[in-house]
Amino acid sequence: MPKQTLTELKQQRPRRKIGRPEIVDEFTHLPVSRQRKWQLRKMAQGGCRICGQAAISGGYCLKHLVQERDHSAERFGYKRENQNCKSRLMQKLIERPPSRWRYQIVSARADGVDLGLASQDVLIKHWGSLGWEMTAAVPQTDGDLWFYFKQPVPLAEGLTTPTSQRKPVAE
Repeated sequence: MPKQTLTELKQQRPRRKIGRPEIVDEFTHLPVSRQRKWQLRKMAQGGCRICGQAAISGGYCLKHLVQERDHSAERFGYKRENQNCKSRLMQKLIERPPSRWRYQIVSARADGVDLGLASQDVLIKHWGSLGWEMTAAVPQTDGDLWFYFKQPVPLAEGLTTPTSQRKPVAE
């Protein structure tokens, strides 16, 4: 058997990589750090650039949007607080007590939807366009799928209806 040089051996036998397989996407070959690639991937998926949760505005979730608002106010020396900015309104809306929310349960079968993923997506988008936020999707034993939605109660309606008489709305 003839002797082989080191370069010939390297060309013959590729090295086995240990660990995770490399992610190959549009951000793979960018000349930026791996942290920035992670941020860009999360932002492309609609997530927060810091923690990866669902982004509300500007590539941030509510928690990090509030932190960014306070940080920029401190950095630029703002003295007054804008009470009608998006982050403050969202913070007030999400921090409402459970009595300030309306609930809705929608059955995919009762809504006339075949149980394919595309039709479920259409159902979720429809209810979302009406102002309802999906909180859960629970499969049932009979093959049906129940979607749980919630919506903030308007302040005028919430003040007129006593909390003891209010019940969740179900279709």
